[in-house]
Amino acid sequence: MSQGVVSKMYSSRRAGFLLSFLIVISAFSPLISTASATGLVELSLSNQHLLISPGTTANVTLTVHNNDTQINDYTVDINPNYNSAWNVSLVDSVIEDVLPTFSSSTTIVVTLDSLALLSDQTIVELLVNQSGSVANATIELTLSIQPHYEASIDISNVGVEGLILVNPGTTIDVNIDVMNLGNMNDTILLDVVDEPNLVQWWDDYNSG
Repeated sequence: MSQGVVSKMYSSRRAGFLLSFLIVISAFSPLISTASATGLVELSLSNQHLLISPGTTANVTLTVHNNDTQINDYTVDINPNYNSAWNVSLVDSVIEDVLPTFSSSTTIVVTLDSLALLSDQTIVELLVNQSGSVANATIELTLSIQPHYEASIDISNVGVEGLILVNPGTTIDVNIDVMNLGNMNDTILLDVVDEPNLVQWWDDYNSG
């Protein structure tokens, strides 16, 4: 047998071996897929960084996308380890009958305490589990406080409903309560911006 014939037979056997190897790899490729279980659940938020003022409420939409090949239900949980100045709740904690490659949403209601400070910024973790499966996914919602400036003067303890009797030629010290109702350190300047209409003031005072 010539060397050329032997070489051709060796090449044919090698080609056959490679073809068989590729067929085996193709048959088992679903079993060695690099896609993880969490890849079956995809999450997104309408606003991933929410900025609101103290004493207000806002909504954020959580969307769950079904990357699986079957109809699935999902449960949504909130990790409770976030700053207590916030209250975070779900309108629906169960999302049902999401078709493959389709999405469904639920609403997250976020309320901030009226006395919250800027330092009360926090991160809320949302966990979504696919029912009857180990597939799951998490996403984080960042919550921040809008800076708020507000000063208040309380004269309820001054004189009689704010009326002070001052004798001619005398001086009196008046103590008033000045409060910072904002959530920022503030410098409050007190000043007289106009002179009152005393005649009208007396008429209003006596008629009350």
